[in-house]
Amino acid sequence: MPVYTDFAVRLKREWEENINLAYSHREWDAINIKMLIGHQYFTDYGKQFLQKKKDRNIEKLIQRFT
Repeated sequence: MPVYTDFAVRLKREWEENINLAYSHREWDAINIKMLIGHQYFTDYGKQFLQKKKDRNIEKLIQRFT
């Protein structure tokens, strides 16, 4: 099963290589925290199953950020 942080690392690299946007690790974590906190699930499945995992990912990022 894919892990969010793995996806985020690949996306960061893609942005650096393809659109010349480079962020420090701290900046990138802040961007991801803001995006995940602002994201909302609308389906019952998302609310019931995916929200819990998203909340854990937010906590992991916050721990890395502080």
